[in-house]
Amino acid sequence: MCSYFNLRTIEQIISEGLKLSDMLDSQKSYLAHTPDETLIEHTELTLTYLNAVVEANRLNPIIDKLIKSIIPNREKYIQEWVKQLFVDSISFHDFGKVNVNFQTDKMKNILFKANDDTIGSKHSLLGAYIFVAYYLDLIFKENFDEEDKFLLSGFCLLFSYSIINHHNSELSIEFSKNRFEHYVDEFLKYFEVYKFQIDSRFQKQFFVCFERNLKQSANFITKQNENEFNLWCLLKLQFSLLTASDYYATNHYKSGLRKVYGKDEFGIINTKLSKRIIDNFTITKEYNRNLCSDFKRYLNIPLSDLQEPSFKNLCLLRQKLGAEIIEGINNNKRERVFYIEAPTGGGKTNLSMIAIVRLLDIYKDEITKIFYVFPFTTLITQTHSVLSETFGLADKDIIQLHSKAGFHTKKEENEDGIFGNGRENYIDYMFVNYPICLMSHIKFFDIGKSNNKEKNYILHRLANSIVVIDELQSYSPCEWDKLKYFISNFAEAFNIRFLIMSATLPKIHTIAAGFDIEFNSLVKDVQSRYFQNPNFKDRVQFDFSLIDKYETISISELTNELFTKSIDYHKEHGSVHAIIEFIHKKSTTEFYDSAIQNDDTFTFDEILVLSGTILEPRRKEVIDFLKNPNNRNKNVLLITTQVVEAGVDIDMDLGFKNISLLDSDEQLAGRINRNAKKDKCKLFLFKRDEPFRVYKSDFRFEFSKSLYKNKAERSQILEKKDFKLLYELVMQKINDKNRYVFTKNLQDYIGNIKNLLFGKVDEDFKLIDNDNISFFVPLDIVLNLDGKNFPLYFSKSEYEFLQNHKCIESNLVIGKSVWDVYGSIIINNQSNFVMKTIDLKILGGIISKFTFSMFYSDKLLNDIKPFLQYDEERSSYKKFGYYCFNFDYQEIYDYEKGLDEKKISTDANIF
Repeated sequence: MCSYFNLRTIEQIISEGLKLSDMLDSQKSYLAHTPDETLIEHTELTLTYLNAVVEANRLNPIIDKLIKSIIPNREKYIQEWVKQLFVDSISFHDFGKVNVNFQTDKMKNILFKANDDTIGSKHSLLGAYIFVAYYLDLIFKENFDEEDKFLLSGFCLLFSYSIINHHNSELSIEFSKNRFEHYVDEFLKYFEVYKFQIDSRFQKQFFVCFERNLKQSANFITKQNENEFNLWCLLKLQFSLLTASDYYATNHYKSGLRKVYGKDEFGIINTKLSKRIIDNFTITKEYNRNLCSDFKRYLNIPLSDLQEPSFKNLCLLRQKLGAEIIEGINNNKRERVFYIEAPTGGGKTNLSMIAIVRLLDIYKDEITKIFYVFPFTTLITQTHSVLSETFGLADKDIIQLHSKAGFHTKKEENEDGIFGNGRENYIDYMFVNYPICLMSHIKFFDIGKSNNKEKNYILHRLANSIVVIDELQSYSPCEWDKLKYFISNFAEAFNIRFLIMSATLPKIHTIAAGFDIEFNSLVKDVQSRYFQNPNFKDRVQFDFSLIDKYETISISELTNELFTKSIDYHKEHGSVHAIIEFIHKKSTTEFYDSAIQNDDTFTFDEILVLSGTILEPRRKEVIDFLKNPNNRNKNVLLITTQVVEAGVDIDMDLGFKNISLLDSDEQLAGRINRNAKKDKCKLFLFKRDEPFRVYKSDFRFEFSKSLYKNKAERSQILEKKDFKLLYELVMQKINDKNRYVFTKNLQDYIGNIKNLLFGKVDEDFKLIDNDNISFFVPLDIVLNLDGKNFPLYFSKSEYEFLQNHKCIESNLVIGKSVWDVYGSIIINNQSNFVMKTIDLKILGGIISKFTFSMFYSDKLLNDIKPFLQYDEERSSYKKFGYYCFNFDYQEIYDYEKGLDEKKISTDANIF
């Protein structure tokens, strides 16, 4: 990859380029940060970190490729000029700090005297102007042809917007704002400070027509560009590197660091870690060792020999799948997007690790990071545990990024905290300086699409990575065309290897989405060869009798059916673990009450509830109970909403489910007879709650309804695991929408990218389109050291935080105390910013144990207000981002059953 891209490196450009020490008059007089960091020191440190970040993340080929793709027909020296402008836009980012008003107002620098310039003490716009004016002067003095002058001036102007926005919360290119012509006379005098010889007459003439010139030059660049994505991406990458390098340099000074971050401190997969991952993969699990040592043997096992249902054959099928993953990568070494499609029970997580190990072995000189992307936090925590154990990872190697994870550290605290490892841990957390990261799909795609500065900080870290996207079907089909567009383009532009996984995998490559690259299925003909194998297909039998028998089943009828079928299973097997899933929380409560009243018919040892209103500690208790082999002989009933469909590692015997989406029904089947060790396991489907509110914008909902009416089609999809029938209808609808010129569609979205409308690009791509509200329940949670010297539900840093803030009494974490501490830290403006942020990150993990979220509605909130605390100071029920229940919450909330919606007059459709 690297040999083709032979533009000068960032390091060469910096070493051969402008030196602020040669340009700035009275250089030591100008401060960049208080109390005494000079502008030249900060500028040089920023460039040092820029080079360090670029080298660690192997970004030179990425930047070169983007530039070459945007202006492919230009001479190399023009492309070199563009890269020079890219780098110097970062070098110039704080040149505006020579503003005397900045020095007097912000730096309290007594060597300067304030003036009444209309620009005030701002420095970003002045810095952008100095950059633009300096380079426009050079460009128009050089012996370029007119087209090249126009082209380079366009890049110069576009790159200036990162300077303008580097202290703003967002990157934005708005031609009608930040008009330099308003300040040209004020700005020109600062060229004397920099010893620049500038044609002031030309400057004034050019900037009088600034808006028109920018539009014309930007449009000219766009027309040169073969792919609209690459210019948009280059500008985002420039903003990412500018703000990240600036932040690293500022932190370096504020922390008093003695040396610049080394390559390994940026959290990169180096040769040593890569070898450890590969070696440990073959050591920790015998089946992986056998696969790696003899994968050809598993590859060549005839599938005809593995048809008889048995645990042994299921294990051999998993090994054969793994062998085909290895073979698939070997045969497609230069491809970048892969599907891993495996039936429920096929071991997708292990298959992804097999693929990662093979890719690391092949691309050891390219791959620098691994990202796992999930729609559910339960999948993140489960996979974190599996990866850590299988790959032999330490805390410094892997991080979880989601709301319930709290604050992750890889360095122990020094006593001074603020200027020691506390700040370093904060920087590592902010910039994800970890080789392996597990995050939510929202966060991952925000990094790619967002113009928000903090989200864009780590855009550069996506380069040269492996990205595993799990449960792709959980994303709204409305966004599948955009998903394909971004995956295709980022894979090519950033040299990313994507592994896309699901048991019901929508083949999004069939969507017409502009620029396309090959999406490769690592297992060929997986539908006929694996999904139809009895070890997968017959593991759970779908039973439609309740749909055919009842138009809409009542709670009493459903209770009778479940108890009758549980009794039959119990008689034959000695025990039964049954699960019933509803769409609405109200139905779970009604069914729970009915089940309790039918105790004389059949006695369940435990009747458990899981819903979206159950707190995380109770959720963990329930799942641990179900997974405990000591409880396997007990009779257990789990009543739940759709929170168990994916990411909950449980193994039930019988299932009952309110029909919704066909692939959602398959997801619940994945919680039944997971290892194919039992027989006569069934999933009974029924009709009760209307799922419109949950799936109102999901194309699959209407198709699922129509397909359910056709017995042959529903059987084809669910019993034969053939989701192609459903997805072909969905893909057709997406493609039809994108062809219809009078409907807002993908072409409009691509138009926003082409026109560099960064805010619209972010705003018009939403993986979740529901407004949620979060509630804090001030109950007490059992700390439960469990004889292992660590809390059951809280991390080490959370436990220490709770101890230090006196939130623990008699082995209980006191919810009221947690809420009080949270409020006091938020309103404490005297605290050190970094330590306050760390405290809030740690508290975020703690708070998540006490909170649940629901879809917002005015009626729901009005009905629940009598049970909430009212904030007199803010005249609001919402405080610090949450609605907090009264301290006598028991009237409305139960730890084991969740929210009591019977106390709410509205039919709230809680999920």
